[in-house]
Amino acid sequence: MKRVKQLAFWCILASGPWREARAQAVGQAEIYRVPAPGEAGRFQVPQVRLQDAAVARLINRQLLRGVLGEEEVNAKATPQRQLYLAARKCCYDADTRTWAAAGGGLTGSWYSVLLNRAGLLSLSLTRQYTGAHHTFDTQFFTFDLRTGHRLALADVVADPAPQLVRRMQGAINRRYAEALAIAAEARTDSATIAEMTEVFHWDWNARRVRWFVGDTSAAVLALTAADPDVETFALTSAALLLFHNAGFHRLSQAPQPDNTYRFPYTRLHVKPLLQPLVPLAKAAAVKKPKSK
Repeated sequence: MKRVKQLAFWCILASGPWREARAQAVGQAEIYRVPAPGEAGRFQVPQVRLQDAAVARLINRQLLRGVLGEEEVNAKATPQRQLYLAARKCCYDADTRTWAAAGGGLTGSWYSVLLNRAGLLSLSLTRQYTGAHHTFDTQFFTFDLRTGHRLALADVVADPAPQLVRRMQGAINRRYAEALAIAAEARTDSATIAEMTEVFHWDWNARRVRWFVGDTSAAVLALTAADPDVETFALTSAALLLFHNAGFHRLSQAPQPDNTYRFPYTRLHVKPLLQPLVPLAKAAAVKKPKSK
């Protein structure tokens, strides 16, 4: 009987406040998709559950706005209702009372969780637009799970933005040079090589991108690439992700390089929010030696 009572005590403890405190210490959110049945299921919208319900609501509102847009969010309607209205707006024909297979305008969304630990949540949110062609845009959201605030790059790293821009330029130069070399080895046709050269703003003599240097004349702007955007970012357990899209036409058949650039935390000046992830970055560096 004594052992039974002891077992019951530990079961109660494991499911009570101690378990909640442990979950809080782990620093994770419970992620779930807005349950949107039927046509509203075109939209996958992430939501979070946290011990602090007010913080969860703040994050959830921002994620819903990320899909629908600020002007489309109705605070008086449930998320399910709002997604149904978005689906009806894009894809329902009131005259024939039928749902279109594709629709027009904003027609869908999906997401991917990139980081959910150490009090940080980082995810991507992609929206699909349908018209003459399908187009997509991807946003990245990084939250402090303690406050619900969406973080800026300056909140997580101390490296100056101009320095990060220069590092991005170097990484882009190397990636584009590799892409052109691979295309040449594969004997890609000259028209495709010319297209890649133009889109990359590539200088064959200097073997680098012609970066914009301040001259705003039309001729210079047409030949040079704008500085990489280092304010759009995401986090993983081991690295900061920055992005640069070369800007190929959606119908282009040219080989297009990956637009994601990874900067391990061990090579950055991280701020306190990221300090708990540095050991993970070091472990990843040991497991995956730097490629040549």
